[in-house]
Amino acid sequence: MKLIECCGSPRAMGRQYGEGAREEILFEIEHLGKTFQTPALISWYDRAERVLSRFLPDLREELHGIAEAAGVDHRLLLAMNFVDTFDNHTDRCTPLLLRGSPEGMIVAKNNDAGTDEKCKFVTLIRRPDHGIPTATVTYAGWLSGLDSMNGEGLANTHGSVGSKFDRSGDRADIRLVVMHAMQYCRTSAEFLEKLQSFPLTGKGFSIAVGDRTGHSFFLDAAVPKLVKRSENVPFAYSTNLYYAPEVEFADMRAPAYRLFCVERSRYIAGLEAPRDLTGIRRLLSDHSCPYAPCRHGGEAHSLTKWSLIALPGRGDLYLADGLPCRTPYRKIRF
Repeated sequence: MKLIECCGSPRAMGRQYGEGAREEILFEIEHLGKTFQTPALISWYDRAERVLSRFLPDLREELHGIAEAAGVDHRLLLAMNFVDTFDNHTDRCTPLLLRGSPEGMIVAKNNDAGTDEKCKFVTLIRRPDHGIPTATVTYAGWLSGLDSMNGEGLANTHGSVGSKFDRSGDRADIRLVVMHAMQYCRTSAEFLEKLQSFPLTGKGFSIAVGDRTGHSFFLDAAVPKLVKRSENVPFAYSTNLYYAPEVEFADMRAPAYRLFCVERSRYIAGLEAPRDLTGIRRLLSDHSCPYAPCRHGGEAHSLTKWSLIALPGRGDLYLADGLPCRTPYRKIRF
């Protein structure tokens, strides 16, 4: 996985990102270009520009800088950051929260993809002129703040779920809003308040959030509806499901895909809860059955591409670029 480091103004950071990940972004854009018909893209692009100019002008500048330096159609790049272009089976990824361990707060995740899914990830380190430095693992070309930690010890990981609620109108994609929040928020409470201040759209995610003080919760973000759950519990997880009663069935998935997620949740619930970093790593490396978090294709329906562990109290972020049962975790220095 390529490491991209950016600093300076929004436009400068975008250009550094676009230059550093040009090959990977071109790969993603080629995939994306097959998704849109030109008339629909132009109509959508006008709305995206209007929304970004109003709510997230700095990120708009950064996205345009990425497109310029990567040599791609800026309309397609904005589409990649404003429209979900991957399949919505969402029967994979395992975000975790562990509170009160000897290592302090732990926010972790295995990120899975379909066995036939061709995608490129990057580790993106941003040091903006204004705001907090952040390290994020994301699809090449995205400015998503999901799966990241900032220099103040605020961290999050996520799993895709979906949303049945109305997301029409001038709304900002939650991935971009989370990037904005990670740049300016120091605590998990500030993070939630920031997200609540925006009209949101997007795919809908279950987001694990924790900070260096030990405050944590899961956010069932069935956009535009946000529901906080599992606040400050010792151990919490998600298997691409919403657990809060208000949004429990807001994902709109086919019964077979939902059942697989439910079985994954039951599997983790049946295990002894981890108590420390060793226990978290053991759980993330577990591939003992198709419902376990470390996924090897076949009956598991997906393949674990990378694993992320954040220790907000220590300011440490670790990435295993591959199956965590085989790949060592390496510290991301930012």
